[in-house]
Amino acid sequence: MGIFLYPISTHAEGGYVGDEFNLSRPSVSVAYPYRVLEIQNVFWDYDHSYFSCSQTSGGLHVRITKYFESSKTITCEVRYKWGTSDGSRYWTSTERKLYSIYCNEVNIDASDLTLKVGQTQRINYYASPKTPDISFISNNSSVASVNSYGEVTAYQVGTATITLKQNMGPDATCTVNVTEPVPPTSISLPSTQSVDVYSSITLRATLQPTDANPTLSWSSENSSIARVDQNGLVTGVSPGKTKITATTDNGLSASCEMTVTDVDRTPKTFDVADEFSEKTVYVGEFWKLEYTVTPSYANYNLLWTSSDESVAKVTDGGYVQALKQGKARITGTIDGFSLTDYCDVIVKGIPNIFTVWLNDGQQMDIKLGKNIKVLLEGDKFIVKSDEVNVEYDASDVKMYTLENDGTVETGIKTVRPDGRQGTMSFDGNTIRLIGFTPHSVLRIYALGGQTEGVYRIDADGNLTLGIDDLNKGIHIIKTESITYKIIKK
Repeated sequence: MGIFLYPISTHAEGGYVGDEFNLSRPSVSVAYPYRVLEIQNVFWDYDHSYFSCSQTSGGLHVRITKYFESSKTITCEVRYKWGTSDGSRYWTSTERKLYSIYCNEVNIDASDLTLKVGQTQRINYYASPKTPDISFISNNSSVASVNSYGEVTAYQVGTATITLKQNMGPDATCTVNVTEPVPPTSISLPSTQSVDVYSSITLRATLQPTDANPTLSWSSENSSIARVDQNGLVTGVSPGKTKITATTDNGLSASCEMTVTDVDRTPKTFDVADEFSEKTVYVGEFWKLEYTVTPSYANYNLLWTSSDESVAKVTDGGYVQALKQGKARITGTIDGFSLTDYCDVIVKGIPNIFTVWLNDGQQMDIKLGKNIKVLLEGDKFIVKSDEVNVEYDASDVKMYTLENDGTVETGIKTVRPDGRQGTMSFDGNTIRLIGFTPHSVLRIYALGGQTEGVYRIDADGNLTLGIDDLNKGIHIIKTESITYKIIKK
């Protein structure tokens, strides 16, 4: 059975109140010729005031129940028995791992409000990226009350404090000042004004007396030319003229003739998103290029081309498909303008794919992400990475193989029935074997099954083998306990 061995490190995790996640208990290992004989006890220590937890077969399921500042620590201690392979000599040890847990705070920005008697306005607050559970309380409902949606209604002159209570952090407050309405005797707007298509301008009404505080209603005579919101913000929609009118709550009104002018829609810049300036993918992958053109309202025709369509092809919509191993440059060009940018695509042949072969003849291919861990825990055979977490009964697993393109050194460590450990790794054009049976044989096969080389492992159980003489392409490496598929570049 094979096992990857990795050093144990402190782990950080977190989220918002209510979020749940799993912590994996630390794995344990000992140096050859000893082995782990038994996991005797797993103990988790955490603050029950802030976490609700339950143990699982592989670790701890955690739920954040209460907001906290800074961070909290969850500790796991694994007590295990280790010794000789036959168990005749053994010892007990403890592996301890610390998990640093943080809690995100949702920031709420509640601006102070000034309302006239009879007005209603919703409290402005900002909660991102996750909306907390919020409740609202007024300390003076006779001046201003608040409902469950944060809508404040002013009843009489005075001051009230609205408190926003949330489950993800500290409370926030909003001061509401309620004033008597002062009716205007006159209202005026600029007689004319202009704005560009896609741009905005705010109209300001002049009121008499100057301390008048009416509620204004805004309207556009032709919203297909210019639209206006209830704060007097006018946005150009299409070239032409229209009338923008402001009306007070006591029936006075004033208008402004708004001229909307067309704009130059010539594209000025074209940029492929930074994350796409160079992209490494595997054969068969398909994705869309992201880009920006300024100004946002520019008229343009974007053409995409590939420097090698046999490696990667691109459609008019910027969708790219990797076809074979190699390099290609995907270039975007704004038709009729000297605006271009590109994405360099590196296509790899075989990703790191871990294949588990089961006794019943089935095979399970697992595309590995970062932080790969393949381990044997008791009667469980487990494969973990940032992208996968799968588990098999060890008795069901016959063997496993690893496909590797050679760009990153990847090793398989195997433990044979006699307790000896061996490691095979492949880095570029060099194969290294350490700790194998002395004088055993390594064979290299072509993909079609033809033997390409037979090599003897030395008396120390080691072998370093350069494969510069092999043809480029896929080759099969076999020893007594490992099958390894590699690409010679």
